[in-house]
Amino acid sequence: MQMKISLVILSTLLFSLPPLAQGEEPVVFGVMDIDFPPYQYIVNGTQAGPDADIISEVFRRLDEYNLTYKLRPVKRVALEIKNGNIDITAVFKTPEREKFALFTHTPIHWSIYKIAVMKGNEFAFNRIEDLYGKRLGMMMGNKISLEFDRAVESGKIDLLRVPSFTKTLLLLKNQRVKAIVGSATITHHLASKLGMADWLVMLPHPIRPPKAFRFMISKNSTLVDPQHLRNRLEDTLAQMLKDGTFDKIYANHGLTFERNARSEQP
Repeated sequence: MQMKISLVILSTLLFSLPPLAQGEEPVVFGVMDIDFPPYQYIVNGTQAGPDADIISEVFRRLDEYNLTYKLRPVKRVALEIKNGNIDITAVFKTPEREKFALFTHTPIHWSIYKIAVMKGNEFAFNRIEDLYGKRLGMMMGNKISLEFDRAVESGKIDLLRVPSFTKTLLLLKNQRVKAIVGSATITHHLASKLGMADWLVMLPHPIRPPKAFRFMISKNSTLVDPQHLRNRLEDTLAQMLKDGTFDKIYANHGLTFERNARSEQP
């Protein structure tokens, strides 16, 4: 009788052990089939760039999981995350996505929009009113804030929209605008490629609150415990941020990891 009880207890313990004790659990990562330099490139059907290196390093440290990739169009990734055919991807968090997915707090990268000017033309910027009376350049389709849009519509800010980040830099170089608005990381990257980095200055204050590009884990995933994966990812990302891994990866790509104070919070 005592042996039977012991076997029941042993069986219960074995089935309750987390995935780490039971071997590597497969995790399918949905890679969006788009180039988004400098964060991501698709090279021969494979993800490359700092985002790819960060994802690879995170799962290298999580030896209880075995990561594989599926390259899909953007809309297909979102659909397969929602129905659970893909376990994880990286996107911006929205209220709609939170209905069917879990998100890490610490992001893969921050989308931080700032104002860039030519060296010697710096000005104080802390609020939208500081841009009144100035002509700015910005890529079509980019959104800043309702306050910014109203200032443009009322004529308080003269905004020239162009089709690409590269063209915003050319506006600045040709002195057609006082300043340009865009992603700090993308602007730095393109300025370096165009040989403009030495005369470009980024004003320190962001023009809008930074947006976090995060891991998104499907709630409908076939993973044993999606919340456990989310927690393990968060712990690992926080450690990588603390030990300088993010900075090293970005430096390997000739980039600077843009930090945000909120990324340091638990």
